[in-house]
Amino acid sequence: MEHFITLYGDNVLRLKSNPVEKITEELEDLALDMIEIVKSQNAVGLAAIQISEPIQLIILKIGEEFVPVFNSKILKKSEETTISEEWCLSIPGVKCDIKRFKWVDIEYLDIENNIQTMKLEDLKANIFQHELDHMNGKLIIDYLTPARRSLIQRKLKDITKLNKVIKRCTKGQINE
Repeated sequence: MEHFITLYGDNVLRLKSNPVEKITEELEDLALDMIEIVKSQNAVGLAAIQISEPIQLIILKIGEEFVPVFNSKILKKSEETTISEEWCLSIPGVKCDIKRFKWVDIEYLDIENNIQTMKLEDLKANIFQHELDHMNGKLIIDYLTPARRSLIQRKLKDITKLNKVIKRCTKGQINE
């Protein structure tokens, strides 16, 4: 199945993702598809909900590796926070300054059904927290003040319109 990035304006992005009981061949294939999307977009992370799959799966780029992370949760987090600029494949052209924990210790299920732990710091911690937000139906624009959000309202409306056109095209409702 071919997957596409789901854009802002699609209600699926507000869903909470469901845990995975066991990694199946189908889920392995989904993870591989997601890795290809991350690579093609020159991105550093992707949540399955961003391709309209409401399951707890994210892809993290760690160094040169792309790591599928299922059912992840934060075990421990730093008291110290950092603020950095983030962007999102589902909200193209929008960047937001977001406060995140400087480091997080996480637990997750790997592609071979093994429980793993990992410490993520700085940018890797930010990426993980961004994708974890997606799995909880939260977007980067939710961190904005009402005044800052009003400044990008036009752009959000344009993205929503684009999303509707893309959906109609992928359903074959528009003739070439």
